[in-house]
Amino acid sequence: MNIVNAIWEERNLGLKTLEITINTSDMANSKLVNDLRLAIEDAKAQYVIVRLPAGSPRTIHELQDADFYYMETQLEYHKMLTGYQTPVNYTKLASTANIKTYHKDKASWQLVISKIEDGMFMADRVYLDPKIDYKLATKRYRNWIMDLFEQEDTTLYTVDVNGSEVGFGVLQLAGAKATCSLHGVYKPYQGRGYGALLLDTPLKIAVNDGATEWQSRVSSNNVIMTRLYDAFDFQVKSLTYVMRWLKS
Repeated sequence: MNIVNAIWEERNLGLKTLEITINTSDMANSKLVNDLRLAIEDAKAQYVIVRLPAGSPRTIHELQDADFYYMETQLEYHKMLTGYQTPVNYTKLASTANIKTYHKDKASWQLVISKIEDGMFMADRVYLDPKIDYKLATKRYRNWIMDLFEQEDTTLYTVDVNGSEVGFGVLQLAGAKATCSLHGVYKPYQGRGYGALLLDTPLKIAVNDGATEWQSRVSSNNVIMTRLYDAFDFQVKSLTYVMRWLKS
């Protein structure tokens, strides 16, 4: 069991936060729930996220009995990028896109942040949590983007269609491996299929920059993106349950 003092989430939510990862061997521990309670008590935590491998309903039930509530399943997607081409069903849409990239142009990153509105990330677990102010999801994403700006391996990209900027994303490259940490379609342009552009764009950038492998995590709450990853021929590598405990 790995326990992390999540100061970044404490900044977002204003609550003392722990993020705890449970592995397969931990789930065989009959005192798992008690160990979690002790960790929470020792840290004086107010908000706790627990991640554990999918496939153990018994552990899920034990955690639910201890007031941990299921929030999502994270799907880890994987794809080899050699020879990548935009899927045929999306080539026409992709031909309308104008892509811009910004490495460490802080003003451009801040401009993107200014366009993030409440309700833009409606599949986010904080947005969906009935016990948390949904507007804090906006704060989380704004802070997350600036945290990514401080990392050396990140590039911001935006996508324009017919002269209008419809969305953005942040690409991370580590040698031959690439991932899209986050992306979003601005609220006025949601529901028009532009999510496909925000997936196709970083794949093209990554290939151009020499990446050969891609990994991303998508929430099961984000049905649109899971369908897109399937349409783009990604493979699911692993599933992770995410549960939340909140001090009453």
